[in-house]
Amino acid sequence: MDRTDASRAIYASYTALAWLCGEGGCETFLSEYRHKRWFLTSVKHRSALLDSNNIETLVSTHQAWGSPVFAAKRSNQSVTLEPATASDTLHQHIRDGFTIVLKEVDREHAKLRDLCCQLAVELGARVKANAYYTGAETTGVQPHCDYHDVFIIQLAGKKSWDIFEDPVDHPDVGSRSLLEDRLSLGGRRIEDTVTLEPGNVLYVPRGHFHQTKTLDEASLHITVGCDEYCYHHLLCELVESAARTNIEFRRTLPVGFLSLGLDDQQVRETLHELLRDLIADSDLTAPVRALQAHIGRKGLEATSRNSETQNPRLDIALEDRHVARTSALMGFVIRRDRSAGLRFGDETLWAPAKAALFMRHLCTMESAESRLIRSIPRGDLNARERDSLVNELVSMGFLSLHSDAT
Repeated sequence: MDRTDASRAIYASYTALAWLCGEGGCETFLSEYRHKRWFLTSVKHRSALLDSNNIETLVSTHQAWGSPVFAAKRSNQSVTLEPATASDTLHQHIRDGFTIVLKEVDREHAKLRDLCCQLAVELGARVKANAYYTGAETTGVQPHCDYHDVFIIQLAGKKSWDIFEDPVDHPDVGSRSLLEDRLSLGGRRIEDTVTLEPGNVLYVPRGHFHQTKTLDEASLHITVGCDEYCYHHLLCELVESAARTNIEFRRTLPVGFLSLGLDDQQVRETLHELLRDLIADSDLTAPVRALQAHIGRKGLEATSRNSETQNPRLDIALEDRHVARTSALMGFVIRRDRSAGLRFGDETLWAPAKAALFMRHLCTMESAESRLIRSIPRGDLNARERDSLVNELVSMGFLSLHSDAT
């Protein structure tokens, strides 16, 4: 099988990306548009991504999961809506030109969560989704560019997107200070204007400046952000892996080097030797697994030294699988108003209060214990809500999934 056939075999297994590319086609997108220019297509069944398109219902559900809801305006003004925000207050913000922002909305909507999880596997990226509701004839936030690629899925209403000329080449958060003069709009002019209707998907690569405006009706769209890993991420993990086994990487810098620049030549020569050894002896297994763990899919294999690699399906019911707690992490449950939180390390996962019983059982599992998911008491949680919690805790690294008890 040649390289082209191998690539096509891989593309054929990319179910989430293929859905997002719609009529445009996955192969065309990857070869002609990804990281290069914007891409517009249409998809089917977009209404199933959220359990409701009603903004009041979406806000109430989002807050029940312990997630804040923001109202943002073009002037960079932003307010956080309190959980008890009345319907008239919410709609007053919308009439005043605010966009209602629900961050990481994929947590509480099963179809959207499955899409994001599968896309993370396919692209090797950290993927999350936000929802945006804007009233009629309203201009969105200030023109800006993102540090990650985005897919915009239009669910209701129409929205006009202006895309500016002269994009910034592959910006990321780490290069923000170096690219500061390029990350302002400056004298850039609008190059293209695209109007999204329900069912349209717009891809905007990172570094492309854009701004939005609604037309004669309110608009609801989802933005799926794909924060992909770069070579410098892999290199950092490679150095970290080498430092665990090679004492030379763990030796301290000479006294006076950082403060006075002493022994500059010696440090350069040592770095040269370390990098030479790193390249000669590099084993990518540990670094790749570290990046996979950040994605939240610890069983994911790298794409694809073997063209026969099968991406894991994420639509399989979880109740017949086993779950184990990460041995290094201890968790405990906290309560707040109508929410329950599972706290571990520096992380907290918030969910409706009825999740507290299920969370407590997860926290009391022994670190080496693997339990069948359907055997864990879930109280008033339904199966979909339980599965959503399990998937989120797997992506955060607190739990791992197994096909059996081993």
